[in-house]
Amino acid sequence: MGRYRASPGWRRALISGLLALMVVLGLHLDARRVHSMHPRPNVVLIVTDDQRVGTLGVMPRTRYWLVRGGTYFSHAYVTTPLCCPSRSSIFTGLYAHNHHVVQNVYGDRLPQQLTIQHYLQRAGYVTAIFGKYLNYWDVYRAPPYFDRWGIQEPVHVNALFNEQGRVERVPGYSTDHVADDAVEFIRERAAAGDGRPFFLYVAPHVPHAPFRPPERYADAPVPPFRGDPATHELDVSDKPPFVRRLERTHRVEHYQLPPDDRGQLRWDRAQRQRYFTQIIPTQQERMLMAADDLVNRVMSTLHSTGLDRNTLVIYISDNGFLWGEHGLVSKSWPYTQSVQVPMMMRWPGHVPAGAVDDRLVANIDIAPTIAQATGVQIDAPMDGHSLLDRRFRRSALLLEHWSPTWASLITPGYQYVEYYHDWGLRHMTFREYYDLRRDPWELHNLLSGIATSQGLPLERLHQQLREYEGCRAFTCP
Repeated sequence: MGRYRASPGWRRALISGLLALMVVLGLHLDARRVHSMHPRPNVVLIVTDDQRVGTLGVMPRTRYWLVRGGTYFSHAYVTTPLCCPSRSSIFTGLYAHNHHVVQNVYGDRLPQQLTIQHYLQRAGYVTAIFGKYLNYWDVYRAPPYFDRWGIQEPVHVNALFNEQGRVERVPGYSTDHVADDAVEFIRERAAAGDGRPFFLYVAPHVPHAPFRPPERYADAPVPPFRGDPATHELDVSDKPPFVRRLERTHRVEHYQLPPDDRGQLRWDRAQRQRYFTQIIPTQQERMLMAADDLVNRVMSTLHSTGLDRNTLVIYISDNGFLWGEHGLVSKSWPYTQSVQVPMMMRWPGHVPAGAVDDRLVANIDIAPTIAQATGVQIDAPMDGHSLLDRRFRRSALLLEHWSPTWASLITPGYQYVEYYHDWGLRHMTFREYYDLRRDPWELHNLLSGIATSQGLPLERLHQQLREYEGCRAFTCP
């Protein structure tokens, strides 16, 4: 009998089976060898800073690449509307009460070994970050688990950048430099030819305060913001004491003022309303034009190098921003314009192009989505869910914030909010309930005054919120 000779197809099947078994057993394979047989997608994650929903009108190239070319999520939220906690949730897929970065000054508390960049780097991905990392992170310190980095101080013009350990001031608009770095990295990876996939995190500082667009867009025409029912709300007596106090004193946050007006912390209603509804919206939208340039350059480079065909691209903002709704100009509040953000996803052949996804999704879903797309092994369950799993649809989402301290349940139909006196005892001081279908601008708190007799299931909502506030992994909404 002649010697048996296995066919190439049989050998490939055997090798694939052995590789799968080794992964199950937790053995680490050479990433380049695995990639040669099972190409893994590159990942590009773009995170803007304080971009509210409804601002994509000034970003035509972003709409072309990511809305027309991908899926737009019409009900996307951040679980904590504050820069550092939200970015930590993006990295980990965890609620802030689980990753413990509950304020901007707590970036050092981020559990780095639970971040998606750690998992991807361990799996053989080349990881890179350009732009903003975490608030109050020392720009002289390298960001963990990134092979390439160019992190910046939070300044728009002539910002200090740490490029691979070399710290120097870079002239010009920082968003443009972030785009330069991202494009250079993509070209390097395309030319490397080593078969290693990459994870690229791109985080321009726009449109965060101070509201200063680049010179080329300093006078660019933008659609006028004429306000909305919430910006014209005169009676905020049904809102929590914090909001009533801000409305009564007409205060404006110091860091949000233009340099020439830093001495005027208290303006009358007319001055403040003009600043909220005219100057800030106009300047933020002009700043977003620079972000549109960045997205176009990144996507055009992916396309010209042929890498876009197997690259998962996700776009989100770290939180929204209030343009005078309920007398507020900030984030950190449970109201729609603070917690809802633009979010898109593109991956040809895997994510529908030109589609609108109406599921209730959040920043905590990004890391699980990347983990599923890349097949990387994670060490602990995440709180979020993969957006690639079309079977998943949550009925409610937890929102949470510290100082002001509040927690909220939000669904497509209603929002329930509890405010607390302090962080530890959770002594409730005020609550709100809005019927979002009848009152999308949240003008009428149904728990104010005589409205409390409307028969709402308050005890059930209170108990459900308390359960969610302590949730972990599979128990989270």
